[in-house]
Amino acid sequence: MNAVYEKEEAIARVSDILEQIQRLDDLLKMMISNRAERSSIQQYDKIKKGFIEELNSILKGFGLSVRQLPLNVYVFNEQDEALLMVAEK
Repeated sequence: MNAVYEKEEAIARVSDILEQIQRLDDLLKMMISNRAERSSIQQYDKIKKGFIEELNSILKGFGLSVRQLPLNVYVFNEQDEALLMVAEK
């Protein structure tokens, strides 16, 4: 494969990963509104971390890296249901 094609493929994959992360974020909002259980939230976090690791792997070829910002904090009630708390900026 030539380098231009490989870069184009990498860019397309980055776009796909960002879309997947957005879908996960939307799913998480829905899960929180339905008081999802801790295991569901942890599964979401594991998937998102995997996407972030893949992004870093791809972006390394561009001299870039990403990290997840601690924008939201999840607290669990006595029934182990998730409650969303927005972290202060």
